[in-house]
Amino acid sequence: MVLHSHTDGPNALADNGPNAIVDMAQYLARLPRDSLPRSIMLLLSSGHLAGDVGIEQFIDHHNDDGLTQRIRAMLTIEHLGALEWLPDSNGY
Repeated sequence: MVLHSHTDGPNALADNGPNAIVDMAQYLARLPRDSLPRSIMLLLSSGHLAGDVGIEQFIDHHNDDGLTQRIRAMLTIEHLGALEWLPDSNGY
């Protein structure tokens, strides 16, 4: 299981996912190890606003070492609390 967020948002609203990832990690670290049926990886990447190059590079880098084949689920968390997203003149 991978918990993922990007770290290159233009403001606190667009880049608050890492805060949630850290909170989730702190919670999971307090659980008994045998209560988690799978390993959990925390992945904080950049490049989200540049065509997702960060996550794509992670996948490309680990495609041949077996890591990506062992991932059963990935949860990406971002833009928590946003009720509406209106892009600026640059499309962000």
